[in-house]
Amino acid sequence: MTRRAAKGTANAVLVTLKQPYRGETLWLFGGKAAIYDYLPSSIVGIAKTTLQSHVNLDQQPYENNFCTIQRITLYRKRQAASNDQQEL
Repeated sequence: MTRRAAKGTANAVLVTLKQPYRGETLWLFGGKAAIYDYLPSSIVGIAKTTLQSHVNLDQQPYENNFCTIQRITLYRKRQAASNDQQEL
């Protein structure tokens, strides 16, 4: 099960390629499935179905000979607190 992001944050998936693809080694995605819209499985080194069903990025990053895939937290700018909310 995927962990929900805290308020003001979002989960993201960071792919760090060991060899550049289209001139880039760092790729940031909103979820595992989005990886394959931009990177072919031959570049990532793992099939989409295998990554989705057998790899839990919440427990630890996934690494192979082609890349490292990890879940990260994306922090957003805090909204101004209204009168009825307490600031952190």
